[in-house]
Amino acid sequence: LQRELDRQSSTDPLTGLANRRAFLDALERRIVPALNVSFVAGALAITESGGVNNDIEIYLSGSTLQIHDFNDTFSSAPGSSTLSNSNRRLNVPLADISSLSISTGTGDDIIDQFAQITGLSGNLSYNSQEILLRGEASIDISGNISLTGNGSPGTGRGVYVLRPAASGSSTIIRTSGSSTITLTGTGGSTSGENNAGVWIGTRPGTDSGRVLIESVNGSISILGTGGVWNTPSTDPGGNLPGTLISAATIRTTGSGSISITGHAPTSTDILYGDRDGISVYDDSIIESGSGGGISLTGSGRAGGEGIDTNDSDTVQLSAGTGGITITGSMADAGVSGGAVTLAGSIVSAGGPINITGTGGSGGTVAVSIAPNGAAAPNVILGRTTTT
Repeated sequence: LQRELDRQSSTDPLTGLANRRAFLDALERRIVPALNVSFVAGALAITESGGVNNDIEIYLSGSTLQIHDFNDTFSSAPGSSTLSNSNRRLNVPLADISSLSISTGTGDDIIDQFAQITGLSGNLSYNSQEILLRGEASIDISGNISLTGNGSPGTGRGVYVLRPAASGSSTIIRTSGSSTITLTGTGGSTSGENNAGVWIGTRPGTDSGRVLIESVNGSISILGTGGVWNTPSTDPGGNLPGTLISAATIRTTGSGSISITGHAPTSTDILYGDRDGISVYDDSIIESGSGGGISLTGSGRAGGEGIDTNDSDTVQLSAGTGGITITGSMADAGVSGGAVTLAGSIVSAGGPINITGTGGSGGTVAVSIAPNGAAAPNVILGRTTTT
């Protein structure tokens, strides 16, 4: 009964459309500040209660960290922080911040190309529905970096790191010492061609330094889980991976190791679509320092592969004494995709190189090296085991 009364009070009886009261209620909900701020003992935390599509820009202005949201307002400015620009900009002295945590609930967040998050001594954690790091943005701090895109109920990539449009510039995610970098993304749950979990770079691309993800002794962990992509049988040739890397450099310069995992998008029909677990393209370099290793683990579906570096023979995998481990599999029975297809350069400075594949039962091979006639991978120094 109460629900019916509420409906009647907000609906025009003649047209069945929302009335003036419903409009004013919606307006009030929209203008109430949804970005809540906590600033205690140097820990700056921002959480959202409204779930709007945020457009957040974070940058340094002199010695002040400025966080601006074009679509939402901040509720308060605790401690040494202040508000400006109609409460849409939070200004905080950088020296007062030990860590930064942003969790924006169901919103779609953009870290703009002018965002320069530098000089932060503590950790940075960003948790949202979707996170887009536009070209030329920079996160360059001393602490741990964690970006998590939990997936949209619509379409979209969980974490999307764009290559700059202009030559000579880079998009950077970098930390120092033993600090770590973690990127975790889930694609949208409404079928679409953009539902990769983690997408790094731009296809087609050249110049691997245009996107740089770098640590020293800390690990780099990337996990992409594709969303839903119901590929039509009339157009089975498209490609959508769980994790895509194109024209990017991902490296550790000390003893840190690199772990990249990808799970292909799901579909109502398991037979169609080039759905890779991990796709690596176009001059990409994945490189660990002298004491680090590299691990690629991918699960493919339909006509895709668990691990696919075969579409470009310029991909380079280079590891220290930790070696290289490549593990691919197919998630669905009866599919045609191969578990691991490799081309380019695979080099280990003293550590083992282990390649393991479990192919689909539709008659494909488990491991295929340079299957399209590209130059065979240059495997140097280390024992190679292929299953």
